[in-house]
Amino acid sequence: MTLFKSVKNRTITIIVVIFIFFTAAIGFNLLALFSSNKGLETYKILSDQTNSISEIELNFFNASLASKDYFIIYDNETKDLFFESINSIKDSLQDFEPNQEIPIKDFQEYISSYENSFNEIVKLNEEKRYLVDQNFNIKINDLKASMLDFQLRFSEEGLYTFSSYIVKIDEVIDNIISHTQVYFTSQSLGDKNTILEMFDQLNSQLSLVQYVLPTDESIQFIVQIQNLTSEVFDTFNQIVTAIESQDPIIQEMEELRVEIINLLEEQRAQLKIQQDTLGPTLIEENQKAIMLTI
Repeated sequence: MTLFKSVKNRTITIIVVIFIFFTAAIGFNLLALFSSNKGLETYKILSDQTNSISEIELNFFNASLASKDYFIIYDNETKDLFFESINSIKDSLQDFEPNQEIPIKDFQEYISSYENSFNEIVKLNEEKRYLVDQNFNIKINDLKASMLDFQLRFSEEGLYTFSSYIVKIDEVIDNIISHTQVYFTSQSLGDKNTILEMFDQLNSQLSLVQYVLPTDESIQFIVQIQNLTSEVFDTFNQIVTAIESQDPIIQEMEELRVEIINLLEEQRAQLKIQQDTLGPTLIEENQKAIMLTI
């Protein structure tokens, strides 16, 4: 009887020990699987972020290319392409959490500054277009019409002596009209300086005519033309300001472009380091999980 109890107790002890070891093995196995799954989840997040970085790089390349094209042709289609690319970047940024190591807030600020600078260029260009269409073109045509009116009105008074001056003034006005249309597209410094010289010629010719006209009425008419010329010149200077104000903004955008590209490259490098570090760890944990299962 005593022997039976002893065997029974030993059997129970063995079963308990086996159960404990089996339970521990299952626990370690579950822990290893949990750790492995967590690592795989982290690795997947890193992979998704790497893909997002690639999408951001592509969209930013399209945005920067569109901005450079817009600075040349200033068309709505190119402008829309820029904003479409920027919006795609903003969508891709949703894959990143604010508490992650990637400085997503800094990147968002860079993109926001880049977009705001482009908006300033668009605003200045719209201002330029308004000044050209609604002010300059109307006033320069009024100036030309006033010179024609001057010729018709005072030719009857025998002012044929001054016809050569009038012809010269008409030629200068025509040259201003043709050259300004070129400048409004080219926006080159050389074209601007040429137009400024033409305005100087126009003012000189008008002053010369003013001092040789024989009647007060004709002089007063020329004075009115001089005033209109001043208005045209002032409007031209406003257009020049709207054009040249874009240069420092464009330069700022170029600096931002370089900063953004560098930041993207840094983030890609950081993600690669994290993936390279996590990869071998995942392999080791998976092997341990398999061994424990066996």
